[in-house]
Amino acid sequence: MYCKIFSEEYEKLITLYKTKRNEDLILARLEGGSNPMILSRYGIYRFPLLALFKPESKRIYAVYQGMRTAEQLDLWFDFIAPRIQIKNNNNINNNNTNNIIILIILIILILIIVILIIIRIKMIKMKILKKMML
Repeated sequence: MYCKIFSEEYEKLITLYKTKRNEDLILARLEGGSNPMILSRYGIYRFPLLALFKPESKRIYAVYQGMRTAEQLDLWFDFIAPRIQIKNNNNINNNNTNNIIILIILIILILIIVILIIIRIKMIKMKILKKMML
């Protein structure tokens, strides 16, 4: 939640996270006095409350209890909310294409090995037949 006393540090944190974790962490602030229903829903009675929610969750996952500095919050976020990789459909399709190519290469290598084994077996049989003829 948002507190005017904390606003300078909060702005530093926003600036830091625009470059550091813009894709996987959303920072938001809420003016408590203008949103009493939200305060009641989450049982918020003190300000600022720095809460972390998991994606698509309506429950508070963790509450920050440390010093109210951007640097300390940054450390806390890195610990409690490790960076996650956001995949878009292009990345997924590229990964699937790469996996298919790797699979085809492996199948070709296996076929080459099988062919070499068959050739080796035939060569051994020929040697055995030659020895038997002598």
